[in-house]
Amino acid sequence: MSDVIETEIEAAEQLLKDDRLAEAQGIFEETLAAQPENIRAIIGLGVIALKRNELDQAIDLFGVATSADPKNAPAFANLSLAYQAKEDFEAAEDCIRHALSLSPNEASFLVALGFLTLKDGQQDESEKCFAQAMRLDATNIDARFGMGCLLMEKHASEEAEELFKSCLKDKPDAMAPRNALAALHVAQSKFAEAEQGFRQVLKQNPTDEHAVMNLAHVLINLQKADQAEPLLKRILRLQPKNPNMLHMMGQALLAQGKASEAITYLSEALKLAPDAQIVAANLITALRHIGDLAKAERLAAHMCEARPDETGFRMLAMDCYFASGAWHKAWSLQMHTENLADGVWVLNHLDRDMVFLLRLANSQHEAWKPKKVMVPEGEYDIMRKLLPPDVDVVGTTEPPAGSGKSQASSMLGQLAPNIDDLMTYPVQPPSLAEQIEFPSILKGRDGPIYAVVPGPDNSPHWVAAGQPGPEELITTLGKSQASFLFLAPWAQAQLPTNIISDTSMLTSLESIVSLFAHVDGILACDHAIGHLGGLLGTKTALMLPSFCDGRWGVQATTPIYPSARLFHKSNQGQWTDVISHAEKWLNS
Repeated sequence: MSDVIETEIEAAEQLLKDDRLAEAQGIFEETLAAQPENIRAIIGLGVIALKRNELDQAIDLFGVATSADPKNAPAFANLSLAYQAKEDFEAAEDCIRHALSLSPNEASFLVALGFLTLKDGQQDESEKCFAQAMRLDATNIDARFGMGCLLMEKHASEEAEELFKSCLKDKPDAMAPRNALAALHVAQSKFAEAEQGFRQVLKQNPTDEHAVMNLAHVLINLQKADQAEPLLKRILRLQPKNPNMLHMMGQALLAQGKASEAITYLSEALKLAPDAQIVAANLITALRHIGDLAKAERLAAHMCEARPDETGFRMLAMDCYFASGAWHKAWSLQMHTENLADGVWVLNHLDRDMVFLLRLANSQHEAWKPKKVMVPEGEYDIMRKLLPPDVDVVGTTEPPAGSGKSQASSMLGQLAPNIDDLMTYPVQPPSLAEQIEFPSILKGRDGPIYAVVPGPDNSPHWVAAGQPGPEELITTLGKSQASFLFLAPWAQAQLPTNIISDTSMLTSLESIVSLFAHVDGILACDHAIGHLGGLLGTKTALMLPSFCDGRWGVQATTPIYPSARLFHKSNQGQWTDVISHAEKWLNS
């Protein structure tokens, strides 16, 4: 290669790095006119085609280069990138392994193989690749970023966070580590930090689709859905048929209580992506919000038929049937009679259905009463007290084969109680106060004390469901004259003097029942532990989102648990208002 051509090739390669593709292309083509077998020019044109997403052309050009020079490692590495872009990951891995066989100490090749093996679930090999690349080149940001992604998959959040931060320290404008760090903050429920991270990404690239979607998700979690809406509208003007953006816009509108508007976007998203289960789920949610139960039921039934193994759709369909009063249809969706012996219940998992079954067993209705109940050996004593005396309770160290986690849903499918039945056969709360030990945590306390049961932090819910955050509970209840036992881990020094954090009573069903049978009242979200208060006849305030389990209905009371009062959050309302109203009722 002459010195002139060498200089021109170097200039073209620099233009390529600067994304001045047209100028670089002109020089490469001129070079090939003079030297048709110039490998660097062929590879250069292949890179240009790859950057323009002309993948077939890129693969052809890199193929020419590798055939002409079978020992050219960069040509194989670039061919691997082209196959990756075509999502032919097997071919991509073969090419990068060949490149590594030619240049085993090239850190960038090791990083590329690390990402490919990570995508294929080969975590051990991926870790070896990233670690070797970091040893070869301690300044290689891509190697540290890759190792951070691997650690994130392994749930080693702190180590991953340190690596992402080190990448950004060395290169503050590196978008991939910043995006990953913000995503990690979402997984850690550090939504404020995540918001800041995604906003920084969007400053560099305002049309980054993933950053917009992630920021919108974070804003919805921070109850700032109104700020997510204009972000999504801006992208939708550029990509009006993007189903992901349409879905996220539907979520943002639904979180603001704009269900009718949300339906427009969610319907369009479902047309474009008919197999997107989460879109269908949120559309069902929106239809329920506006009271169009008929359409919600039809869509839920269709999705149940199309996805018979998807529990979420059965739950949504059940909610629709509950809300419309068709309780028999709702329970029938959970029938699995092949696992159920006649008159024998298997209850080895604390969930809402199990508590509901205990409520039915105490309703003095013979058709709802089991002959035998099988429970874990360690919970025999308390379950014996919770069930009527004429029911045979059997402790077992292992659940029967095929019983799964619990057969509560199977039993409810067979019993199919409806609203009228529940009103006819009200619950007869078990009389436990004298049968179980008085909790030591309550001894020596003056005045009423109430148990506070927050929801599980950041547990997955359908959009617009949710629960009050621990901070909202603490701040609002801290203004009360009453005393509260906060059943969640929290630094006592950070709590008001009228709130005590204690989780020692959550170690077993017996200790939970003991506490709930003796406190003056319970403030809880919609989950199994909160239901126990209603079963025991304890004064229970249930805090419910605007979209909740359909069996509750929309009234302030329920025939399920007469001692409970329901406090619904309105679409535009605040959880602090719900907490305040519930606290006043408990103290009344």
